[in-house]
This record gives sequence, structure tokens and C-alpha cells, in this order.
Amino acid sequence: MTPPSARNQSALECSGVSVFVGQSGEERAILRDVDLDIQAGELVALIGPSGAGKTTLLRLLGSSLWADRGSVRVLGAEPSRLGARALRQHRKRVGLLRQQDNLVMPLRVAHNVQMGRLGDWSTLRSLWNLVWPRQLDRARAALGKVELEDRLWALPEELSGGERQRVAIARLIVQQPQVLLADEPVSALDVRLGGEVIDLLMDVAREQEAALLVSLHALGFIRRGFDRVVAMRDGQICWQGKPEELDQETLREIYGAEFEDLE
Repeated sequence: MTPPSARNQSALECSGVSVFVGQSGEERAILRDVDLDIQAGELVALIGPSGAGKTTLLRLLGSSLWADRGSVRVLGAEPSRLGARALRQHRKRVGLLRQQDNLVMPLRVAHNVQMGRLGDWSTLRSLWNLVWPRQLDRARAALGKVELEDRLWALPEELSGGERQRVAIARLIVQQPQVLLADEPVSALDVRLGGEVIDLLMDVAREQEAALLVSLHALGFIRRGFDRVVAMRDGQICWQGKPEELDQETLREIYGAEFEDLE
């Protein structure tokens, strides 16, 4: 459980953030004047229709994209202002989970899990780890937490989609980030497996006292223990509150014509 004092510390902050595409005079806003504050240890679901800007927001917070306007702070730092070395150190503290392609397919599960330590290793040690994996007890313990200890030497192609996502979560356990970002990590899974992956992500976040921001398409997952739901539409935050406060009328306003297609 995150101490109350930690809960008062902002892990993710956006202030007046906008992102544009296109040339000057023909620019289109992907994000417009986004303000967001997520505290350390807070579990947040990010929802909204296709094209709302959810992935762009996650890319900003994951330091793979810079804002055209406004400021982004992650764990107290502005990533866009960091030098190359400081940015590499900063990225060690942020864990990312995507819908797919989370694993390096030619590498065995042991190597994929150990990649959570790459930020702490030199290039030489990282290359040597491909030949002779180190700290296998750490990888095996992480796989045990996601119930895949017996798959240490399997190849990703031998695993199901749900098992691959659990291996990616084991990598996050090894990485021990202070922020977890997940971009529709369960959209390719059925409801049962998707629920298991969401629960595992929450367990990791709680154990590591990390802030968690997960974008979701299926709304059935938002009441699995999230502290807050943030909804986006047309590049802006249009609603936020507790999951139990999100009613059908509000969802219709958020999703528009897409609402009828939601699970």
C-alpha cells in the first residue's frame, strides 16, 4: 500500500499540452490544452473513442514524443529538457506495455524478461547477457509471479497472446519502474485473459508503488480496482472521476456513435 505522503506526490503532470500535425497554416491538433495530474501510486484508466488522443498522450508521458505547446513532467522531470544520458536514466523509471510486439520474438523468454535490466547494464554486459544470461533467479522469480516459471526457456512464438503479455509484465517486475504506462494491452485478448492481465498490472503497480495509466477499449475492465477514470474526446480530457460515477449517459456523450459498439 502506498503511504499517504507518497500519494501527494505527482508522478505524471501535463499542463496546457498540445500536439499538432501538418504544416503551418494547415495544422491539426491531436491533443489540445490537456491538463492532467496523476499521483504516485494512483491507478488510472484512460478511455475514449478511436482517435481521441489516448496513444499520443501515452507517447508523451513515455518520452517518445514531445509536446508542441505546454509542459510535461514525469517523476518531477521534464523529459524534453533532458540531455541524452539523463534521458536514458529517466526512461529506466518508466515501464511501457503495448497491445502487441512487446517481446523480441527470436529471443527466449529468459532474455526477454532480463531486458528489464538493460537500463542498468553497459552495452557490453547487455550483449554478453544474450550469450550467457545473468541473474536468472530474478527472471525466474518474476515469471513465477505471473505463473509462467516453467516457460523460462520457451520462445515467444510458443506462447499464447495472454502468456506473451504476462512475460512482458514479468519484464516490468524486473525493471521496477516508478511509472507504468499501458496502451490497450488487452484489446487482443478475450475477457477472462484481459482481466487477468489488468489484475497483474495493478498488482505490479501496487507492489512497486508505481503510478499506473492504462488505456482501455473494453469498458468492463474499469471497475476492477482503478482509482480514477480519465476520458478523452477530440484530443481533450472531457471527463474524469471515480469508476462508479461513470454512468451510461456520460459514456454516450464521450463515445458518441461508437458507444453502441462497445463491449
